[in-house]
Amino acid sequence: ALNVENFVSIEKGGLHTNFKIKNEGESLYLFDKNQNLIDSVRVVELAENVSYGRFEDGQNSWFYFPEPTPGTTNLNPMEELRNDTIIFSRDGGFYNQSISLGISSNEGIAIIKYTTDGSEPNSQSSNYAGGITIDKTTVIRAAAFFSGVISGPVYTQTYFINTQHKLPVLSISTHPDNFWDYNTGILVEGPNAQSGSPKYGANYWEDWEKIVNVEFYDENGNIHVNQGAGIKVSGAWSRMHDQKSMALFARSKYGKGSFKHQFFHDRSYDAFEALLLRNGGNDWPLALIRDGLASEIAKDFNMERLAFQPAVIYLSG
Repeated sequence: ALNVENFVSIEKGGLHTNFKIKNEGESLYLFDKNQNLIDSVRVVELAENVSYGRFEDGQNSWFYFPEPTPGTTNLNPMEELRNDTIIFSRDGGFYNQSISLGISSNEGIAIIKYTTDGSEPNSQSSNYAGGITIDKTTVIRAAAFFSGVISGPVYTQTYFINTQHKLPVLSISTHPDNFWDYNTGILVEGPNAQSGSPKYGANYWEDWEKIVNVEFYDENGNIHVNQGAGIKVSGAWSRMHDQKSMALFARSKYGKGSFKHQFFHDRSYDAFEALLLRNGGNDWPLALIRDGLASEIAKDFNMERLAFQPAVIYLSG
C-alpha cells in the first residue's frame, strides 16, 4: 500500500499517477493511509482512446466511454464496445502462386477498409468489396468501420508470393512516410543532414520512434509473432549505410509488452522487450556476419556475448 502523496502528482491542472495500467487489463486497488482498502476494480482490456469508469460519477456501475473526458464528468456510457474481428480467408505466409484473398467481419454489417502499402487503414482507405488478387509479396492491413469510425483493432498479414527463404523472416509494416518521407522518415537524410560524414543532423540520427507492426516467421514459414511495436534507427556511423540497423521495442501502448518467442538457438529466453536488427555494423558492405561469427566462436568461453541469428527483413512488403 502506498500513501497517495507518494504516487500522485499535479500536472497541467490534473492528477496523474507515476505508474501506468496495462491496456490488456489488470487489478487496481486504492488504500487509505492506514492500509484499509477503500476501493478496487479489475480494469478490463481497452482499445485506443477508450476509457473505463463509473457512471454516474461516483456510483457503483462501471462502463466504457468512447470519448474519454479527463477532468470532467463521464459521458455517453456503453455497457460493451463494438470490437469487430477481421477474418482473412487465408493465413499470412508463403505461397508459390498468386492467391485470392477474402476478408470478412464477425459482425457482418461493418464496412471493411484495407491497405496494401503498410499503413493502417482509416476512413479514406479502400473499401473491401470482394476478393483481392495478390500476385506479389504484399502486406494487407484491414479493420472494420462502423458509422465511419473504426470499431476494432487493425489486423495485419503478409503474403509472400513465389519466394522462399532458408532463414527466419521479419515483416515490418508501417505507413511509408515513417520510413521514407523527406521530413519525417527515419531511413532518409532529410532536410538537416550535414554534408560531411557521418551526416549528423540527418533524419536517421534523430531519436525518433515510429509505430510499426511486426510479424516473425521461422525458417519453416511458421508465424510466431504478429503485434504492434516501436522502431528506431540504431548504431553509430553505420547509420550512413543504405541498410540501417534498427531496434524494435515491445511496449504495452502498442499492444503487448514483450515479443514472446525463443529467437536464438542457444538461448533459453522466450520473451524480449527489445530486439536489435543489425546491418552488420562496419562489416555492412562486406561479409555482414563477422560480429555474429565472433560471437558464435566465443560461446564456450564463459563470457558475455551477443546472441546472433541471421534473418531476412521486409519493410512494408
